[in-house]
Amino acid sequence: FQTMYRRGYMPVTQFQGDQFLAERLATQISGPWLVAHIQKFAPADFEYGIMPIPKPDDYQGAVYTYGDPKNISIFNTTKHPRAAWQFAKWLISRHADQRLLEICDQIPMRKNLLSDSSFIAYFKAKPQMKMFALQAPFTRGVDGVADLKEIFNIISQEYEASVIYGRRPPEEAIERAAKRVKVIREWNR
Repeated sequence: FQTMYRRGYMPVTQFQGDQFLAERLATQISGPWLVAHIQKFAPADFEYGIMPIPKPDDYQGAVYTYGDPKNISIFNTTKHPRAAWQFAKWLISRHADQRLLEICDQIPMRKNLLSDSSFIAYFKAKPQMKMFALQAPFTRGVDGVADLKEIFNIISQEYEASVIYGRRPPEEAIERAAKRVKVIREWNR
């Protein structure tokens, strides 16, 4: 990433408007929701591709990414526990996931999306979404940690200092972030 910022392939600041669609940016890190946005707002001759998150050439193993999964809760005070249970079961069904894809272009947290007969037609019609389906098994949510906002802020600051502005080597940024997070965690025990 450091090289990508240094060479100007990725923006250092936020721009007004969609700079990717304006063809002022070569790359943009985003999620499956961007595909519908591009299809709606891009010029007719706009060409783009989707690729996995960059990783070191010598890295072996799965590449994990962040997802924003939602939880389903049924409160014990509900007046309709059976109906709530039926709805919860439907909400995680293949049919509901198929509708989620068709209506929202959101990738369900489900294994084997590309080989499951419920989803084959969708991915045949929208091949640009396949990369996101391949990543789905390696997508993780964020644990409920009280200090998470502060921890993410620290990670963002050290990432920017190292990768975007080149003020410190990545190893030093990681070490600094770890020390700062440790202070936050110990302070808030």
